[in-house]
Amino acid sequence: MMAPAPPAWADTWLRLLLPARDRDTVSGDLMEEYRENIRPRRSQVAADAWYIGQVSRFAWRIGLWALVLAALYVGRTAFDWFAPTTHFAPRAEATTVTMISSLLVIGGSSTLRTRSVLSGIVHTASALVLAAIIDVFALAFVYVNWNNTALAAAINASGGPWEAFTLPLIMIVPGTLIGALGAVIAKQRPSPMVR
Repeated sequence: MMAPAPPAWADTWLRLLLPARDRDTVSGDLMEEYRENIRPRRSQVAADAWYIGQVSRFAWRIGLWALVLAALYVGRTAFDWFAPTTHFAPRAEATTVTMISSLLVIGGSSTLRTRSVLSGIVHTASALVLAAIIDVFALAFVYVNWNNTALAAAINASGGPWEAFTLPLIMIVPGTLIGALGAVIAKQRPSPMVR
């Protein structure tokens, strides 16, 4: 008989969130708690939800980065909607540079902390997915609650609602590649000497 186990993807994600020195210990402790105390008292779904919740506690940095990325996108989109222009190039350049810089930092800082390029990539992709979800809900809220003729014209002039709602999703793959570049650059940094 196999021992009860949480979703394998959740354990993999947990391991990629942690520095290498903590992976086995933290994963093992959570697995032990799951098998000995949580799963015997709860349904499979409830026990898995508990485990995923515990893993999510280790993802707080991703949540912070997701908020930064979402604020950049929603802020820029709201600026285009509420302060319309016909000259988008300066706004696009500023947003692009800021977004690329943020993604490089996410990938690089995660790699420096965990000593794993793959971890830097997973952190970046996770932050982008969470940011996309936040973006869609925030823009839907603005669109529904402030929609009027002037705003509709500004939205259409800035690319339309389709662009506003799909761009965060489209950016997940290229954004992850930019984060991967940051991770690879960070990995090139010499390790501190061990004494």
